[in-house]
Amino acid sequence: MIRSGLCSVTFRQNTMGEVISLAVQAGLRGIEWGGDVHVPHGDLSRAAEARKQCNNSGLAISSYGSYCELIDEADPGCLLDTTAELGAPVIRVWAGSQGSAQASDDDRKRIIERIRRLAEAAAARQIEVAFELHQYTLTDTVESTCGLLEAVARTNVRTYYQQTLGFSDAQNLEVFDRLSVNLSHLHISYYRSDQQTSLSEGEKLWPRVFAVVDQEDRYALLEFVRDANPQQLMSDAAVLNRWLAEIPE
Repeated sequence: MIRSGLCSVTFRQNTMGEVISLAVQAGLRGIEWGGDVHVPHGDLSRAAEARKQCNNSGLAISSYGSYCELIDEADPGCLLDTTAELGAPVIRVWAGSQGSAQASDDDRKRIIERIRRLAEAAAARQIEVAFELHQYTLTDTVESTCGLLEAVARTNVRTYYQQTLGFSDAQNLEVFDRLSVNLSHLHISYYRSDQQTSLSEGEKLWPRVFAVVDQEDRYALLEFVRDANPQQLMSDAAVLNRWLAEIPE
């Protein structure tokens, strides 16, 4: 089933406890903790505290948004130790720090080898590795993302899905269709051009996505809300929860 959740980076300025409180108030089911502010890489005490507070509040931990770019030879142990201490089944990473049009063949090969190394170590801990569709990475286009997944060829490596800015709803649905066989979680928001709007304006995109996602254990995670406003979170979460409740069985 698809459950609703929140990315902690939506409220980077808030404390861990405040993020949890907002998620609970919004009726969300889980949290993706970010490695940039709330649970830094290697800070196992923070990871344990996040896990404890979520357990006490009845929230699941969907994933660890590590923001690791895989651009150096660092041992994956630190990342995976943090993910495991957090109790997250998925670690989200970026595929390098260059766009697919700028990266050389050698750059791409290095990223592929580092992803494989991370994936193999993660598999031993039953952790999934997932890319984020993001500019300035090798997953900035659907073509590059599909090629990367094929080249990595690891069963525990998947990709998130999110709206591509500047694309029509129909174009975004085409992207989703191509990535759906390798889908991890979803990052949820809605933009018109480059301006974030209320999630309710995405009714021609997101319910259609949810209707065809297979019923594996996934999270639809609110990633940013307009003006980082807690009241906007409450509104968007209500819309998201309604859409998920309306998924055909």
